[in-house]
Amino acid sequence: MRTTVRNSVLEGMADDPAEAMQLRLKSRLMNAIIDHIDSEGITQGAAAELMCVQRTRVNDVCNGRIDKMTIDALVAMPARLGLDPLESAA
Repeated sequence: MRTTVRNSVLEGMADDPAEAMQLRLKSRLMNAIIDHIDSEGITQGAAAELMCVQRTRVNDVCNGRIDKMTIDALVAMPARLGLDPLESAA
């Protein structure tokens, strides 16, 4: 089952504009990872191997656990999938 992180909900979670921007960036990167996993039809385990992370980290992304993810990790993960994180965040 696919979870999509919605920006409008995230914006309500942050009073600080910088924090709101970080949440929007994280959500876009997470959605790019989820979309890639879905479009390639790969398992979370296979995605974890490709991204050099534990499967639990992929599960956190796929289940929208934005609070568990850092921007650094969310930039590295799509890059390791061959995606451009800057395109993913646009």
